[in-house]
Amino acid sequence: MRFDGLELTPPPDFQIEEASLSLRAAPGATDPRLLQKQIPIRANLIVHRRRVSEASTLSLLVAEVTAELASTVVGIRGLATEDIVFDDGQKGIVVGFEFPMKEVAAVRQFHALRLDDGIFTNLTLTVDGMTLNDAAKKRWWAVLTSARMA
Repeated sequence: MRFDGLELTPPPDFQIEEASLSLRAAPGATDPRLLQKQIPIRANLIVHRRRVSEASTLSLLVAEVTAELASTVVGIRGLATEDIVFDDGQKGIVVGFEFPMKEVAAVRQFHALRLDDGIFTNLTLTVDGMTLNDAAKKRWWAVLTSARMA
């Protein structure tokens, strides 16, 4: 098994139960004209995959994720869902919302969710809500929908 340059030989009777990957945009230059004190939001993407019971449906998993977000994210607003289709044709749902961050106007987060043969994938994208326009959203949607089964 290989993961980000690490090789591991698990016992032959083991299977992957859960896996996570976290990516963050490289730090960029800040514009001194905007604010004296800046805390830029660096876009980041976390991919979390886990096995779920055969009885699980995407609708049920989306409801669980939405309920957890609503009860744990302080100041959550604009919570909404949207149907998407991934590049491989698999249907999914995006749960999106905004939340305040100290000294920053707002953070926007999207959870692109899909279910493939008992494996639930949650792609969590976090971006600066102040700079999110239609063009940026289209770019980020392309990143999220690019997730496909190998």
